[in-house]
Amino acid sequence: NIIKYMKFHIINNMKKINNFTVYLICIIECLFMFLLFIINNRLNVYSNISYTSLSILFLCILIIYILKRYRIGIVISFLFIINALFLRYKVELEKYFNFEIYLDYWFKHIDNEVVFYNILGNVLIFIPFSLFVYLETKNYFNTIQLVLYLIILLEFSQAIFKLGVFDIVDIVLNFCGVAVFITGVQLWKIKILKKNN
Repeated sequence: NIIKYMKFHIINNMKKINNFTVYLICIIECLFMFLLFIINNRLNVYSNISYTSLSILFLCILIIYILKRYRIGIVISFLFIINALFLRYKVELEKYFNFEIYLDYWFKHIDNEVVFYNILGNVLIFIPFSLFVYLETKNYFNTIQLVLYLIILLEFSQAIFKLGVFDIVDIVLNFCGVAVFITGVQLWKIKILKKNN
């Protein structure tokens, strides 16, 4: 009876954790799509086809979270990132690698619409992918490590294909968004499990 009781409480606690993360990720995804809509209207970053495919992938991510198909979610959220980073208009720049740390400048100019959306978009973009990886693997450190490697690889790829810049600040913001979010989910999970034990 004790084992049945413990299993029942563990299963109920995991359902609470998963339901919370589903609601949270839906809010984050809606915020991110709203940002993409504003950015695209102001800066014309994406073609109509790219923006439509982002919207379709966005809806797929929400449905997959609700259905709790985490492996499929990893693939779909990865495609969303690829689409957001690589299916935008090509940029001609003088340099494609930027190792300057200019976050202090950005934070001083956070009232600038472009700066604000850039910071927020960089913080949010990898969160759905990282959450799917975390929910599938249930391993905090492996999730953080895998996502960091992916962020660096994709930043490097943007520069190589001349679709963006390898930017240290982007890496920092991407990683901070993922680390804070996954750490929060991990701490919340521990709190729920301790509370019910």
